[in-house]
Amino acid sequence: MLTCNSVRMELERFVDGELKERERLEIESHLLTCAGCEAQIEGILALREAYRDTVRAAVNEVSFDSLWSKVETEIDRPRSLTLWQRFVERIDLAYARFAPTLVPAAAIVGAVLLVWAFVGPQKQNGAIDNGAEVVKILKVDPGDFMAVEISPGDTKVVVFIDDPPGPPTVSGPH
Repeated sequence: MLTCNSVRMELERFVDGELKERERLEIESHLLTCAGCEAQIEGILALREAYRDTVRAAVNEVSFDSLWSKVETEIDRPRSLTLWQRFVERIDLAYARFAPTLVPAAAIVGAVLLVWAFVGPQKQNGAIDNGAEVVKILKVDPGDFMAVEISPGDTKVVVFIDDPPGPPTVSGPH
């Protein structure tokens, strides 16, 4: 059995038809025996009707011809932009102007960086890219990598894209 408080919390949804069948039937059953909740529904319906009438009257008073002229006036009115809006507009214009050249330039820079990452600084005369000399070649696996000992306990792996370029030149004692 529903209480008046629980019914009154659901009256708006009841009037709008938003309740499930079971909830709707329970409220209808309560309304048969409760004049106070029935009066609440009548008050909700009367309020909605008064609101609807007020809105209709207001809409009927509006001259859409004058409304459209006001809209056109607002559209044509020069607008003052904030500093941020002007900055964003200029960035957009610059991007539109330079985008056709920026994209290929960025692609070229990316390709150069990618090639440099794989090739890296070249080894010359047995020197590794940091200037250290190769002490001993630990392992050469053609097509994959070469492990070299630069100084005792300091091992560096050199990765080859193709076959290694022949035996490195080793300076110092062998």
